[in-house]
Amino acid sequence: LQNSPTKSERVVPKTEKKEQSKRTKKIKEDRTESSLVSSSSEYNRVQELYPSVTYSYRGKSMTVKEYLDKLKDAENGVATLDKARNTALNKVQEWKSKCQEATVRVTSLEEKSETDKGRIEGLEKALEDAQSKLEMEDYQKGVKETLRKKITNLQCQLTGAHGRIEQLEGELQMMMKRTNGFIQPPARFPGAKRVKQNNIDEDDEDKMRDKEKNRVEKDQKLEEECTAAKAEVKQLRSVNFNMTQEMAKMRAGHLEWMKSSGTNANNERIEADRKRRELEDECARLQQLLYLQSHTLVDKMMQNCPDWNESASPYGLLPSSYPTPPFYPPIPFIPPPPPPPPSSTSPIPPPPPSISPSPPPPS
Repeated sequence: LQNSPTKSERVVPKTEKKEQSKRTKKIKEDRTESSLVSSSSEYNRVQELYPSVTYSYRGKSMTVKEYLDKLKDAENGVATLDKARNTALNKVQEWKSKCQEATVRVTSLEEKSETDKGRIEGLEKALEDAQSKLEMEDYQKGVKETLRKKITNLQCQLTGAHGRIEQLEGELQMMMKRTNGFIQPPARFPGAKRVKQNNIDEDDEDKMRDKEKNRVEKDQKLEEECTAAKAEVKQLRSVNFNMTQEMAKMRAGHLEWMKSSGTNANNERIEADRKRRELEDECARLQQLLYLQSHTLVDKMMQNCPDWNESASPYGLLPSSYPTPPFYPPIPFIPPPPPPPPSSTSPIPPPPPSISPSPPPPS
């Protein structure tokens, strides 16, 4: 007994406390029920003995039975309220669980939003890179277009330079022919040899060497551009040749169609050939007449102007035999066809116009 703990020192566990509270609650409920039963039986007995006895409850007079009914209604209401309270507690628990689930879901959504934010930043960066690439491509396209225009301009200049070179070569050959070859063509690079002097510094030599190097590089670039231009000209010539062949094929096809188009086309072709022959005959006659008149005019000039020499003649010195110039071949005189017999209805054709002798061209 001395070693046993006192009432204040003894530690009661939680499970034992719960069992004690349950036992005390049950004892109280049993006592209440027994008191209610005893009171109801007593009230019933009193009501049987004294039916006119009434009780006042909250300012109202009622019999024992009415009081007991009120009591039962109150107990039923308490039970209903307990049930409603339990239902509300269950709903509260359910809402708490739903709130926890919603919190977990919100947390997951926040994490997902962070991930999406990182992805959006990456996509924005990729979009900026793509835009910069597009801008660079546009710039490169502009540079290519500018270079293409410059190349076209250089090709045009090169074509003009080639034409000018050919023109100058032709003029040079004409001058050489007139002077019997006394004029020699100049060197392509006059003064290309550089004489080294003693008073030139090394810096000046380096500068001159750099200039020479730059000139060589420019010449190489010009040669490359000339090669490219020649290739393009060759391609254009091939295209022109193909187009010429196509046109020849089309003309041949047109001629075949004309041949196979019927008698009208054949008659028109015969009439055109006849007119062409007439025009050729008339042209030959006029050319012969012009040739004879020119020689007559030259003869008159030689008679009237004894100082007239070969410088005034486009053909040089003319001997007495009057040889045929190389560009006026001798053509036999072909008389024109006789005119048709005049009829009473056809008008008289006008006389041919007189051909005046043309003066000699100036030297």
